[in-house]
Parts: sequence; structure tokens; C-alpha cells
Amino acid sequence: MPATSADKLKLFRIRLAPKGRRKPPLGPDIEGKILDAAEFVFGHFGFRGATTALIAKKASIAKPHIYYYFEDKEDLYRAILERAMNMWARDIDSLDTATDIKTILTQYIHKKVDFSRDHPHLSRIYANEIISGAQYVGSFIEKVSTPLLLDKVKTVDQWVASGAIRPISAADLFFCIWAMTQAYADFSSQMNIMKQKRQLEQIVADAAVKVTTLETRGPSSPPPPLTPRVLGPLEKLSAQFWPGLPVLPVLQPGATDGEFLNAVGIPTYGIEPVFAGPDLGNIHGLNEYVGVKSLLEGRDFLYRLVKIYADGK
Repeated sequence: MPATSADKLKLFRIRLAPKGRRKPPLGPDIEGKILDAAEFVFGHFGFRGATTALIAKKASIAKPHIYYYFEDKEDLYRAILERAMNMWARDIDSLDTATDIKTILTQYIHKKVDFSRDHPHLSRIYANEIISGAQYVGSFIEKVSTPLLLDKVKTVDQWVASGAIRPISAADLFFCIWAMTQAYADFSSQMNIMKQKRQLEQIVADAAVKVTTLETRGPSSPPPPLTPRVLGPLEKLSAQFWPGLPVLPVLQPGATDGEFLNAVGIPTYGIEPVFAGPDLGNIHGLNEYVGVKSLLEGRDFLYRLVKIYADGK
């Protein structure tokens, strides 16, 4: 892990040069308050759903004060992306690369977990930026992130060549680390809920008191069969609505009522004739949305499909 990693991160700018001369600051910590508020708002609503009015309200300042420091919402969004980059650079600075392999990887993973857990909004903002096509950080990924990854891959390959570790795909190793540690940001609410049981037990500190969940789940139910009777009408109607678009069966990892219905022998399927953009419509988040055209088409599609299934009995 080269010592120059943090320097490369710090030197790269995501923000553009200001269009005009910036106004003098209003007072101490105002810019920091704006950035803290923007981190929260962008983390919850995404770039599209966030507004400078929401950010100003969260920061407890008048909306015009934002423009003392930032050109517009996009400039503020870029500043937040730079904040994430600089915070991570600071953590990388403290990484001891002169020790043994196990300690280096352990430290790296701990820092990634800590960053995702301690800064979930920043982690989600950066992840959503990537999911949405990396419009603002694409150049950063190409010019900074990729060379840094190649530096890490080279280090791991040297460990392999020396016989210190078994042969592995170094790039995939880091991809897996990133994916696992990002979960502490993306699913922070779920993890907090799931940890409450243990926290309650620690607070009570009484072996006679037991904390249990109200809902218990049984073993996973078998997937329902995809017979021609099920797929046939779906594929035929789909071809009428969206010619050339294939029907893709997927096994949904989330839980629905189908978990219980399938378990008692009632085949259950979900059909989703709604299309989303690269940001997936902020699914399961604040400001979740779907396009009007897609919503109306999906309604008509489901109405006709249910009639076809009903008439086929």
C-alpha cells in the first residue's frame, strides 16, 4: 500500500473552478455547518431529491448564505464528494504499511468498516454516485482510484510471488472488501435494529431476563416452478408492450409473503413491469419515485395480465 495514496487523493479536485469571486465568510464554522447538513440531506434524498432549501433548513441558516461558499447545488454536491475523498485519505495516512501482511490487511479492513459505519451518509453518497453512472467522479476513478487499486494489486501479487500467501485474484480481493464494508453504510438502519437485542441484554445485565424477537422464521421455502402456464402469458403480453425485451426470471433475495405461501404449497410469483433509471428510483429510500409513463404502462400491463390468468382457469 504505497505511502503516496493519500497525497494523490488530496491533490485531485472534483469541484470546478468558481465562476466568480467568492464572497467573504459570514462567520466561524458556517461552511462546516453547511457541509454537515448537505452530507445528511444528500445521503437521505440523493442528488436529485436534495434541495438547497432543505440543506439550509438542516443547517439552521438562511438559504442565501449557502451561496457565500458554493455556486449552486451541484457545486455543494461536488464538495461533499471531495469531503468523502479527503476523509478517506486521512485514514489511509495512518495505515502502517511496514508491518506484516496480516496486520496490514486487518488494519485496512477495520478502517473501511469504521469509515462506512462512522460516515454512512458519505459512503452512501459515493456509492449512489457510482450506481448512477459516476457523472461527477468518473475522472477521479480513472485518474486516481484505478492507479491506487493497481498499486494495491501489485503489493498483493508480490506477496503471492514470495510465497507469503496463496495465489488469489488481488483485484477481486479488494472488490470483496469494498462490498462487505459498504454494507455498514447501506444497511446501517438494519444493523442498528438487529444489534438492539444484544445492546438491551448488555444494559439489563440480568441473566434472568431474556430478550426475544416476536417473529421467527422457518427454513427457506422452495422456489415455485416456472411452467409454460406461468411464463407463457407473461412473455406474450410483454412482447406486445415492449417488443424485443426479454422476460428475466429472478430469485428475489428479499422477503415477501411468498416465503410463507410457497412453504405451504401455494406457488407465488412477483411481476414487476416498472422500469427505473440508474439510481433505481431511490428504491426503499427517501424520495422513492417512479416515472409517470412507466407507472401507467405497468398498471395497464398488470390489469391485462391478471385478466389473462383469470380467463385461463
